[in-house]
Amino acid sequence: MQRIHFAGRIALVSLAGALLVAACGGGDATPATSAPAATAAPTTAAATQAPVATARPAPTAVPTATAAPTATATPVPVPTGSLRLALDSVDGSMNPDFTSRRQYLEVMFDYAINNNTKGELDPSRSFITSWTSNADATQWTFKVRDSIVFHNGDKATSKDLKGSIDYSVRTGSKLSQANAVKSAIAGIDLPDPGTAIVRLNSVKIFLPVEFFSSLDSTTVEFVIPSDYMAAQKDTGFEKAPVGSGPYKWKANTPGDSVSFEAQARHWYYGVPRWANIEFRAVPDSNARLAVIRTGQADVTKISTSQVTASKAAGLTVHNKDGAAIAMMYFHQQWHDGTPMANERVREALNLALDRKSIVDKFMAGLATPSVNYPVTVKDLAFEKPAPVPGYDPAKARQLLEAAGQKNLAFNLYMYSNGIEEAAEIMEAVADYWEKVGLKVTRLPMAHPAFQDRWFNEKLDDPAVSGLLTVGTRPIGNTIARGLGGADLTLRTTSGQSRDPVFVQPIKDMLTAATLDVYKKNIRTVQQLVSSKFLYAPLFEYGTLFASRPQVVPPAWYPGFSPYGYNVLGMIDPKP
Repeated sequence: MQRIHFAGRIALVSLAGALLVAACGGGDATPATSAPAATAAPTTAAATQAPVATARPAPTAVPTATAAPTATATPVPVPTGSLRLALDSVDGSMNPDFTSRRQYLEVMFDYAINNNTKGELDPSRSFITSWTSNADATQWTFKVRDSIVFHNGDKATSKDLKGSIDYSVRTGSKLSQANAVKSAIAGIDLPDPGTAIVRLNSVKIFLPVEFFSSLDSTTVEFVIPSDYMAAQKDTGFEKAPVGSGPYKWKANTPGDSVSFEAQARHWYYGVPRWANIEFRAVPDSNARLAVIRTGQADVTKISTSQVTASKAAGLTVHNKDGAAIAMMYFHQQWHDGTPMANERVREALNLALDRKSIVDKFMAGLATPSVNYPVTVKDLAFEKPAPVPGYDPAKARQLLEAAGQKNLAFNLYMYSNGIEEAAEIMEAVADYWEKVGLKVTRLPMAHPAFQDRWFNEKLDDPAVSGLLTVGTRPIGNTIARGLGGADLTLRTTSGQSRDPVFVQPIKDMLTAATLDVYKKNIRTVQQLVSSKFLYAPLFEYGTLFASRPQVVPPAWYPGFSPYGYNVLGMIDPKP
C-alpha cells in the first residue's frame, strides 16, 4: 500500500508522538525495592532452642493518638457560563448539508478528519485515525476510532463513515458537489467496524482532504449517525439532531439562532469550558458591534471599517487572513452571440477597474488586489500568483471598440454574499465601467434568488454579477492542499467558458497521480483562466471578528476552513 505524501507527513507526526509517549511512560513511578535473598533453612536435624523472650519496660507515658489525614477530593471540572456569538447570518437549520452551517454545527459534530492549528490534517483529533491508498490512488483504506459515541448512545463505526458519504449524495442533498461525489465513487466496502475501503472511478490523490476533512466542502465531512439519520430522515433530524461533538443540540430558530449545551465529557476536548454556546443572527454590523460593547455577546463578526472602533472599545480583533476572494462573474459565455464570449470585452472590463482604489476606500487597507480566483477551493496555483492587471481605462476603450462593443449595455445583478461592504463596492465597480462608455443596468437581488437564475441559465444576456466571495487558501502547507471540487466538468471548472483550449489541461489535472504532475497541470489551468479573463476578481481579504478579551484567548484563530469559524479553537486543550 502506498501512503500519499501528506499522509506520510502525518504518519511521521504520529510516530513521533508514539515515541514520545513511550519515552515518557512510567516516568513518575518509583522503582520497586528489591527483597533481600531468603536465608537457607538449616540442614541439621538437631532442634534449635527458641530464644527466651525479654520483658520490655512499661511506657512512662501514653502516646497521644494522631488523627489520620483527611483525603482531599480533587474538584471535578464542570462547564459553566455561556459563550455567545453574534454573526451576520445564522441559517438555523440543523441538517448539515449546507457548508455555511459549519459556523455553528462544528461544535455538535466531530469531523471525519480534523486539522491542527497549523492547518495540517491531524488524526489525533479525528474519527479517522489513518488513511492509505493503492499505487494509483483509486482505492483508499481508512481506519476509524473505536471510542466515539453519538449523543443518543450509538457507537460510531466505519458504517457511519459510509453513512456520511451516503447522506452527502442522497436525493435532495443541498451540497453543490453532490453529483460529482456520487459519480466519483465506485463503491464503499466495510470489512469490519473499524475499516472502510473507498473504491473510486478515477485517480484522487487528495481524497482525504476532499471527502473527509474539515478543510474542504465537497461532502458533509462530519461523522453522521447513520442509523439514526436513516430512521429520522431529514425532517426528524431537523427536529432532534444528534452528533458526537462536545456540545449537544439545545434549541434552534431557523434564520435567527441556535444554542447548544455541553456534554459531560468529550473524547478529545475533555470537559467543555462553557455550559452553553449560543449563535445569534444580527444582520446589521453596527448592531453587532453594539451588542458586544454592551456585553450582550462575547464574539462578533465585524467589518473592516469597525476595526478601529473595536480596538478603542478594548476588544480584541482576530483576522482569518486570506479567507476569501471577492469577485465579479461574466455569465453564460458559451451562449451564441453574447458579448461576454468575446475575450477582448472581458479584458476591457478587467482593465477598467482600479482595484487598489477599491481596496483603499472600502476595505481600510485590509485586503490585497488580486485576480487569483482559484480553479478549485484549495489551489496550488497560488504558489505563483497571476499578475494583477493595471488600471487602464484608455486601453479598455480601445478593446471595446475593436470588439465592436464600445456602447455595450448589460445587466449587473447586485447581491451580497459574505462581505459587509458589497453594495458600496458593486456601485463603485458599475461607475468604473460606465466611465469607459458601458451602459450598466443595476439589478439588486438576494443571493439565493440570483443563484436559482444562475444555475438554471435564466439570466438575460449579457449578464455580470457580484459581489461573490469565494473561500481561498484555507490550508497552511501546500502538500495538503487538495482539489476542492471533486470531478469538475469543463463548464464548472473554467467557470463560464466552453473554450476547447481548456479540455486537455483539465483532464490532465483531474487524472494526475502525483503531486508534482497535479501542481504543473493546475498552474496551466490557472494561467488560462487569468489570461482569458474569465472573471473579474477584485481582492483577497480576511474575515474579521472582535471578542471580549476576558472570554476569548487573544491567540484564537478563526480557522483554516473557508466556511467554519473554529469556535472550539477557543478551548482546544492541545494547541
